[in-house]
Amino acid sequence: MPSLLLPIIILNILSAKYAAYYYVASMIQSILLIIPLAASQALLTEGSYNEYELRKHVKKAFTTILCILIPATAIIVFVGNILLQVFGKSYASEALQFLRLYSISTIFTAILLISNSIMNVRHQIKSLVFLNVVDAVVTLWFSYAFISDKLVGIGWGWILGQAIAGALSLVFIIRN
Repeated sequence: MPSLLLPIIILNILSAKYAAYYYVASMIQSILLIIPLAASQALLTEGSYNEYELRKHVKKAFTTILCILIPATAIIVFVGNILLQVFGKSYASEALQFLRLYSISTIFTAILLISNSIMNVRHQIKSLVFLNVVDAVVTLWFSYAFISDKLVGIGWGWILGQAIAGALSLVFIIRN
């Protein structure tokens, strides 16, 4: 939900130009998001098939994510400038810091996605819904709170929101 509402908020508070910068950076970041999405989907499938080996599947999913996502994120962080320059110099200058922050937040998003899969396997639907609502509200609130710093502020807000929601999801998983 936050990724759907944030462009509207950016458009109304900042400008269409910043909404375009956000959109391009988020499309690049979405490539990174494929990694934890695929791993969490595999975890859901494997965990549903054999719940007794869920711990083993979770370790495998985290290992897969870390082995692929960390280097891919590093590439985006260090080469993001080149990718953004394809769209123009203004994109590189205005959206680079946001792209870096948004890409780093994918690590926290991965924790959320793995937690979602675990809660699905364990049929903890109320916890799953609660956690996702908290994630959306906290991420949107922090992004909105820091919007005065333009995209960089939104990036920090996004990281904080995802980190808090990721930590909360770990508490839910460990507690249960």
